[in-house]
Amino acid sequence: MIYYIVKKEKENIYYDQTKPRNFKNLKTFLNEKCLSNGSTLEGRMKSFNFILNTRQKPCILISDIKAELLIPLNSIKSKNNILINYYSIKSVSGEGNITEIEFINNKKEIFDFNKRIILKQIKRCDLFLKKIRIS
Repeated sequence: MIYYIVKKEKENIYYDQTKPRNFKNLKTFLNEKCLSNGSTLEGRMKSFNFILNTRQKPCILISDIKAELLIPLNSIKSKNNILINYYSIKSVSGEGNITEIEFINNKKEIFDFNKRIILKQIKRCDLFLKKIRIS
């Protein structure tokens, strides 16, 4: 399970249960993950936008079975981005633009993003999952 992904201009790293791992291109990496679960990155993003009638920062359901639903904190096209796995979040706290996330493995990380943005994205994921499980 991916816990979170950090995309920077010259370095891309994802963090899982074992150790940080590098990859070259975020879109290629995510598309390959989606393809191995029966869809494309574009299809997953369009699905999220369609179901929630939204346009910005779609969350990416890579696999419900493998518990990978990624929450982007910026546009997927942004040079710098962080994507957090919805299923790996245990708690969120913080003030201003500094947010601490505790993951299900009890590891804590600090992110330079407003807590309100992260909580809003979590609520969108809650609603998305509710809608796809009802239909």
